[in-house]
Amino acid sequence: MEYTIKTSMPLKDISFRQATQNTSEHLDFWNKVYEEGFRDGSIKGTEKGLTMAKNELQNTKEKLEFLVHSFLEEKEKLLKSSETTIFKLVKEIAKKVIEIEINENPKVIIDTVGEAIKRIREEERVIIKVNPVDFDIIKSKESEWIASLPYVSKFQIIAGENISRGGCLIETSVGKIDATIESKFKKLEEI
Repeated sequence: MEYTIKTSMPLKDISFRQATQNTSEHLDFWNKVYEEGFRDGSIKGTEKGLTMAKNELQNTKEKLEFLVHSFLEEKEKLLKSSETTIFKLVKEIAKKVIEIEINENPKVIIDTVGEAIKRIREEERVIIKVNPVDFDIIKSKESEWIASLPYVSKFQIIAGENISRGGCLIETSVGKIDATIESKFKKLEEI
């Protein structure tokens, strides 16, 4: 590398001390320029790096939000699609539990018919249809129920093959009271 030293004096009149002083000043100048350039480059590089990192972070955030949203949509679809299956399964389990309870505890049918009879107001005619297996159990309570319905002139309990065990269908002079197991499950399905 070749350096040129500018001076007002002829080169032969420059002392070593003056030459080194000029060289030292030039080195100081170039060191300052280098440091300023390095600092400016470092600042610009840091700013560029931060901008790139922010952009990458924003892209990652957007991807993550998309994934979370997609996950929640899929979860909702899965829940909705399995809801029917789960309800059917619960319904079948409940039917089995009710069937077992009815077979082991005849009081269940008495309670069912008793609750349905409480809904009867001032009707003249009452016909209670029950499953043939439940008939004798219900017939044993007939006099008690007649006594609780003073306006009824015709009270009848009959066996009906189309009535499931544990339920009943009451026909009155003004309408029907459906207390069958099937109607109770149908109401559950409507919820």
